[in-house]
Amino acid sequence: MKPIHHLPNKTWLAVGMTLLFSGCAGYQLGSKTLYRPNIRSVHVPMFQSDSFRRNLGEQLTEAVCKQIEKVTPYKVVSSAQADTILTGRIIDVRKHVM
Repeated sequence: MKPIHHLPNKTWLAVGMTLLFSGCAGYQLGSKTLYRPNIRSVHVPMFQSDSFRRNLGEQLTEAVCKQIEKVTPYKVVSSAQADTILTGRIIDVRKHVM
């Protein structure tokens, strides 16, 4: 029996390829892996705001809902129909002039 370090290069390549592809068999590729497959809908209640800016919570909630629908596979629905809930609270607002 030959020692393991004397195996031909083709054998090492075959072993490496087998390990590489068998290790990745359970994984998905692409942006869909970012989203849980068991969640299809989300409820986004109005964000609470500690800021004195008027309507900031409403504006941010609306913007978040639009981005969820635009960028993710999730649908924004009412709380009774949702698989999950996204809550948020604005604790600080800063504005910088450039």
